Amino acid sequence: MLNTQTASAKGVNKVVYNRSLGGAGNSRNVNLTARNAIYSKPGIFKSAKMVVSKSKVRSLKNSNKDNNNFRAYRIIKTNQGTYYYKVVSFDAQYRGWIYGGKSRTGFYGGVTPFTTVRSASTSSLTPDGNTNYRIPSSLVNSSSNTFFFQAPKYTQYKVGRKVGTNHKVITATAGYKDTAFTLVRSVQTTRGGNLWYQIASYDADINGAWIPGNLISSSDVVAGTNSSATGSSTTSTSSSTTSSSAVSSATLQVATAAGRTDYFNGNVLNASYSNNSDLQAAYTQGYNAAKVDAQKARADAIADVKDGMALNKSYSGDIGVQRAYASMFSNLTIARNQGIQDCTNGKLSNANYSLDADLQAAYQAGYDSVAATNNVYQLGISFTVDGTDQSGAFWDALNQTQKDALVAAAQNDKFPQTRTEITSADVQKVLEDANIITITFNGRTIKFANADPVTVTPSSTVTQVPVVAHYVTQ
Repeated sequence: MLNTQTASAKGVNKVVYNRSLGGAGNSRNVNLTARNAIYSKPGIFKSAKMVVSKSKVRSLKNSNKDNNNFRAYRIIKTNQGTYYYKVVSFDAQYRGWIYGGKSRTGFYGGVTPFTTVRSASTSSLTPDGNTNYRIPSSLVNSSSNTFFFQAPKYTQYKVGRKVGTNHKVITATAGYKDTAFTLVRSVQTTRGGNLWYQIASYDADINGAWIPGNLISSSDVVAGTNSSATGSSTTSTSSSTTSSSAVSSATLQVATAAGRTDYFNGNVLNASYSNNSDLQAAYTQGYNAAKVDAQKARADAIADVKDGMALNKSYSGDIGVQRAYASMFSNLTIARNQGIQDCTNGKLSNANYSLDADLQAAYQAGYDSVAATNNVYQLGISFTVDGTDQSGAFWDALNQTQKDALVAAAQNDKFPQTRTEITSADVQKVLEDANIITITFNGRTIKFANADPVTVTPSSTVTQVPVVAHYVTQ
C-alpha cells in the first residue's frame, strides 16, 4: 500500500528482516571503506558496542596482509531503509556489524566489493602445462602439509589445505614426494602480492591444488624421463625445458575445473586464464558448462518448491551444482514462508520483497495460499490531489499516527471475494476509519472527494485491489 513505503515513529528503529547472505563466496568478499566502525550489534541498537574503531578499520582497509580480507555473511534491513552487514576477517580475528548503505543492489557504506586475487604480474616459472615438477625435498613431511592448498591461502574464507579424493584434508606431504605435477596457472594475492601456482597431476588427490610460488623453483624440475603428470616425453634441466606442445588430459581437467569453480564462485569468465590456447579453451568450456548446469539446477529447485517436494540432498554429485540447487531451494522456501507469515499476520502483500522475479513469485504464492483461505480482499490505495498523482508525497505528509491508522484500516476493512465491485464509499470508509478524510497537505487543507470504482472478478487468487482516492483543495 502507498507504494509499499515503510515508516516508523521518529527515532524508533526496527529490523524489517534479518537473514544470511546467499550466493557464491567470492561475491561476498569485501573490503572496508573506513567510513564506519564495526560494532557488536547493528548500530541501530542502543546496546551495540564498538569492536573495531574507525582508525583500526582504516588500517585494515589498507592492510598488505591477506588474512585481513573480509567476508560479509549476514544482512539486516531496518524500517528506515538502511542495511547492516555482519562481516568477519579471513583469520576470524575481527567480526561484527557494519553499516551497509541504503541500497541492496551492491555493497555500500562501510563495505565495498573486493577481489582477493589478481593475475600475476611477475612469475619466476612459466605455467605451461608441460614442464614437470616434484615437491621440494625440504617440504616432504610425514606429519604436516605446507605445500598443497585448496585455494591460495587467505583468499577464500575457511578454505585451507587441499582436500583429497577421500574428502579429507591432506595433512602430510610424504605420500606425494615422488608425484610429478605441472603448473597451469599463476596468480598473486591482492593484498600481499604473494605468488601462487595451480598445478595439474594424474594423482587425483593433488590435481588442481594451489602451491606457494616462493616454495618452488626451477631446481625442482623433473629431469629426464616420462612423467605421470603429463604422460609425454619431457627432458628438463634447471635452466631449460623441452617438451611436446600438447598438454596432458590431467592438465586440461584442471583448466576445465577452474572454469567451473570460477563460475560457481561468482567470478566473471577470465579471458586471460592461460596463454596456452588448449588450456584457455578447456577453462572456457568448464565455465560455460557450469553456467548451464546452474541454470538447470535453479529451474529444478523452482519446480520442486512449487510442487511441495522436499530438498533433494542428492540432486547432484557436483558440489557446485548441488550448492546452486540447494541455495535456490532454500531462498525460495524462505520467500514462500515469508509470504505465508505476512498474510497470516494480516499484512499487505509486499510487492518489493525481492528484485529476483522467481523469489518474488514464491513470496506471492505463499501469500496467496493463505489469502485464498481467508476469502477476503484488501485495498491498496494511491492518491491524487487536485488531479495529480501525489501518492508518495501524500504518504510522507502523514504523521506516524495517521500512517499506522491507514495501514490498520486497509487491513481491517476487508471485503468478501464474492464482491464484484469496490465503490467510492468502500474507500471512503477506510479513510474515515483512519481519520484522514480531511488533512493538511503542502500547507493547504485538502479533503477526500471520491474514489474510482473498481470492477472485481471474484477469484481466490486476487488478494489486493488497487484503488485511487481523490482529494481536492478546500
